[in-house]
Amino acid sequence: FIAAKCPSVTLCEGGQLAAMKWQKGGEIDMLWLVAGHLLGDFAFQSAWMVAGKGKSWEVNIYHALTYTATVFVVVAVGGIILPPWALCLLAGSHFVLDSLKARWELIKPIWLDQLLHLGVLIVIAFAI
Repeated sequence: FIAAKCPSVTLCEGGQLAAMKWQKGGEIDMLWLVAGHLLGDFAFQSAWMVAGKGKSWEVNIYHALTYTATVFVVVAVGGIILPPWALCLLAGSHFVLDSLKARWELIKPIWLDQLLHLGVLIVIAFAI
């Protein structure tokens, strides 16, 4: 996959996908990514995830994957299909950053944690 906007998807006979073309729209892409981030990192992070992700690798992985799935769905609603590398970057970086904050306490203030997550989103928005 390359990142795609829904209107640029080309279908072959029988409705099969022929090509996915990417259209640059950085500011709009960033808005969808931030919306997905806010939902995934706050609304869909339960109290047991907050309490457990610093103690349990499994809970942290579950949170990172739930976060990534949420971002994927939200940006898809906005007409953006994230490529596999972007999904891996989202999940991997979220897991690492939350480990640095919750498990090892190397990231203390929430604004720094969120700034680092925002940096990952900026990289994705400029690269897709």
